[in-house]
Amino acid sequence: MAAQLGQLLVCGLFSLAGLGLMLTAAFDLRKANRAKSWPTAQGRVLSSRLAEVSDSDGITYKAAVLYEYRVNGMDYRSDVWHVRAGSSSFTRAATKAVERYPAGATVTVYFNPEDPSDAMLEPGKVSWSLLFGGVMFASVGAIGFLHVV
Repeated sequence: MAAQLGQLLVCGLFSLAGLGLMLTAAFDLRKANRAKSWPTAQGRVLSSRLAEVSDSDGITYKAAVLYEYRVNGMDYRSDVWHVRAGSSSFTRAATKAVERYPAGATVTVYFNPEDPSDAMLEPGKVSWSLLFGGVMFASVGAIGFLHVV
């Protein structure tokens, strides 16, 4: 009985983690789609490179694109090219972003009218890894729950 309760608890935690990831992905998608209607400003790319990210799991890569823009006489800088761009062991997407935004290029910056420091270059674009991970966690939890019961 105690073992079954423990298994149910683990299944519940997997399902909750999955739901949390899926909710985060939904909020990201909502923000990315709202950003399509944000006002724009001209900006300039200050630096653009493929950056290596090292952690305990190994090495991944991300597009490190830093740009500046001006809104209502105030200067801002951002490194967000799309919502939750993140890093990956695959370099293709990051390399393409670096090629699209070379240093010195003029760019259109979409900024949040309520908080102009919240900006991005590619509204409507999101990383689907959170949604995929959420579905996987929730599925493992649900299948485990069905197996235990």
